Amino acid sequence: MLALALLLQVQASAPAPALPTMTVYVASEAVDNVSKVEFGPAGPRVVKVIPVNPRLSENDGPHNLNVSPDRKYWYVDVAHGTPNGTLWQFDLATDTLVAKATLSRFPATMHFSPDGDFVWVANFNLYGDMVPSSVSVVYAPAMSEVARIATCLMPHGLRLLPDGSRVYMTCMMDDKVVEIDPQSYQVLRVSVVKPGSERVVTTADPMFDRAEHRGMAGMSHDGPDQAQSCAPTWIQPSPDGRRLFVACNRHSEVLELDQATLRVTRRFATGRAPYNLAVTPDGKILVATLKGMNALSVIDLMTGRELAQLPTSHTVPSGVQVTPDGRYAVVSQEGKGGEAGALDLFDLTTRQRVASIEVGAGAGGVQISAYGQ
Repeated sequence: MLALALLLQVQASAPAPALPTMTVYVASEAVDNVSKVEFGPAGPRVVKVIPVNPRLSENDGPHNLNVSPDRKYWYVDVAHGTPNGTLWQFDLATDTLVAKATLSRFPATMHFSPDGDFVWVANFNLYGDMVPSSVSVVYAPAMSEVARIATCLMPHGLRLLPDGSRVYMTCMMDDKVVEIDPQSYQVLRVSVVKPGSERVVTTADPMFDRAEHRGMAGMSHDGPDQAQSCAPTWIQPSPDGRRLFVACNRHSEVLELDQATLRVTRRFATGRAPYNLAVTPDGKILVATLKGMNALSVIDLMTGRELAQLPTSHTVPSGVQVTPDGRYAVVSQEGKGGEAGALDLFDLTTRQRVASIEVGAGAGGVQISAYGQ
């Protein structure tokens, strides 16, 4: 008994594991700023708050973030604006504004070509008419929009394959995944992901034009079909590019699509309202923010089993990023009402939340800019 008591005493007094050293940027849409957060042995701290507010009289707000492949710049899109949103380029070393590019209405998710020359941005068109929206292609060295591709209703999640050969985006309001050729700027295939109506349409199909321009899934925006929709909010390729993971926000599951065929191969049940996704670099673990559960879902991609739902410190979890070694996940939380936003750090090995820090309200876009330095 004495030995057991001593063991328990030692365990209780053991210091918490040291946090990794890393820098994270998080955009707070409700208060028009970006927080630069540093993690380290002493815990997390906000080291800088960068204003992103072009018009004080309007409901502008920084939405999504990304860092250029050469690590020289970070980018944030301003999601509102009259009539269009913008892409802002900042120097990573000084956090000073370098340039801006005009996009379309309510730019949402962005991603880079592997060489860093082009930024692809899905224009969500949140406040516009319920008509097909677009994707903007920005030539980064000149910060100039070089193409605007018509796509679908409310495009949101957007990612390129690791080799840059294809662009994929989700369309929330007509239950589709759209494939684009980055060389020709042409839509190649459309995968309908509405539950019970999954199918793939290609350019050779006579139905293709209708699929691209009129919402082939047939989902009624305000009708009873909403309850049976996928409402895909995010798409994430596997590290080898052979699989695509799609968050079905209204159907509480993540779909696995075969990249070669765009057909659904597996389904992973989650808690309510999966929103954003990330995959560990070894391709073994998928994480999904659960807006309806205030939690992070951790899924084993080998078995397809959900390993855990890890509670977040604040409400409305939104963005998620995984560290380069696959050990940790950083999760932004928007908060609601008068609640602050927050950034949580989860250890995916122990499945524990190991750090939290409050940031500006409406925290969404999140990006790791440095790790282990």
